[in-house]
Amino acid sequence: MSSQTAEDAAELRVLVVDDRVPHPMLGAGSPRCRSIVEALSKAGAAVTFFPTLVANAPRAGLPFADGVTVHEGLVGENLIERLRACIATTRPDVLFVSRPHNMQTIRAALPTEPGTAGPRIVYDAEAIFCQRKIRKGQFYPQVMNGLDPDTLLAEEVALTRAADLVLSVSESEADLFRHHGVEAAVLGHCLRPRQRVPSVKGRADFLFVGERADWTSPNTDSVLWFIDEVFPRVRAALPDARLHLAGHLASEAVRRRLSDVVESHGEVPDLRPLYDRARVFVAPTQFAAGVPYKVIDATANGLPCVLTDLLLSQMGWTHEREALSASEPDAFARRCIRMYRDDRLWLGLRAAAVADIERTCSEEVFNLAISNALREVRSPISHRGSDLSGDRVEQRDGAGATERPLSSGH
Repeated sequence: MSSQTAEDAAELRVLVVDDRVPHPMLGAGSPRCRSIVEALSKAGAAVTFFPTLVANAPRAGLPFADGVTVHEGLVGENLIERLRACIATTRPDVLFVSRPHNMQTIRAALPTEPGTAGPRIVYDAEAIFCQRKIRKGQFYPQVMNGLDPDTLLAEEVALTRAADLVLSVSESEADLFRHHGVEAAVLGHCLRPRQRVPSVKGRADFLFVGERADWTSPNTDSVLWFIDEVFPRVRAALPDARLHLAGHLASEAVRRRLSDVVESHGEVPDLRPLYDRARVFVAPTQFAAGVPYKVIDATANGLPCVLTDLLLSQMGWTHEREALSASEPDAFARRCIRMYRDDRLWLGLRAAAVADIERTCSEEVFNLAISNALREVRSPISHRGSDLSGDRVEQRDGAGATERPLSSGH
């Protein structure tokens, strides 16, 4: 932790508001949330974490170091009243808020009288959630139900006007905020690549990590597509290859497709043994938003990836430099076969991808972004005002997404 970050956080009281306590087994933004809390705490801020989904919040084995308080609630309590009570008790200088529906709750909980002093608000956009819904609508038209994509995006961005600072997970999504008149800084992920991982020799099979829930979830959709459309083509060229699935399995459609060549390992507390044995990581996701943490995690564990063009773009990567990509079944299968067979390609892609993770996801880069955010919100000028009492934006699919097991949904 840099001395500058510590100086910026010193004596600050920070309340972090997100869906769930970010346990290691949770994905969907949980690893990044945990990194934010840890960075603030190590810098000397007094951090309280407020989970809005009380009924489903894990109660034991808190993932934070000593010094971080978790504000537990009771099932059935009024969320807004509980949040108001927490704010009154902790008297935060800064609120870190993630996800649109939690921003709506903050707007409802804070006083709106002119001149009323309140905490500075940092809206942390680990994804622009409507982007996932819009892309999902391309595959499942009923999801959009006549909704206008531009309107959805404008509504989600409008929520953030109540914030003093907006943080975005990537430069491309930050540009979307800027296009709609909201300045945004970038705060990516924080992950250190493993220093010693097995090389290509002795590895075998393909690995997918992600929870498979209902049939329209991104992970279930992508696994079914890969098993039905891609893997038969792969097996025609690589008859001994198997597919390993890690993560909670709730989808009967996926369960029916398990066999001696498609194996589900369920929730896996430590993915490293699977990473070390697999030869290729597949990320066939067709609709998503933000930055795919599953790809970052696989890369940090020394496993190169074949992914869709969408995820390649979200990573800011180039085909044949950090990974191989395709979006059509036949092309995706060819990429899988090529990476599986070509040791030199495998090693080159892995080296380039790991170098990118070291550059973009380093602790130093992450802490600097946190330091800059704290310095910004400690400045005496705030643009926030009557926005706190602005019109409520309707909660829609995607805006209320919750964490999934890390071995299952990032």
